[in-house]
Amino acid sequence: MAQKTAPFAPFEWMIAWRYLRAKRSEGGVSVMTWISLVGITLAVAALIITLAVRSGFRYEFVDTILGANSHVSI
Repeated sequence: MAQKTAPFAPFEWMIAWRYLRAKRSEGGVSVMTWISLVGITLAVAALIITLAVRSGFRYEFVDTILGANSHVSI
């Protein structure tokens, strides 16, 4: 039976922290890591915001179209 772990177990935090901090001789690695992390965060935020706006626009559009036209014509 497989052992279940939390989404972010201590081992994952240790690996992430190792790559987010750098020694003095490897200072550039940390800067590149932080720039990548910020870029990915901004891209994901933009994607979520865009999908939320599109969903809201679709809801309003469908509501307006169905509200203006009758459902049944005789």
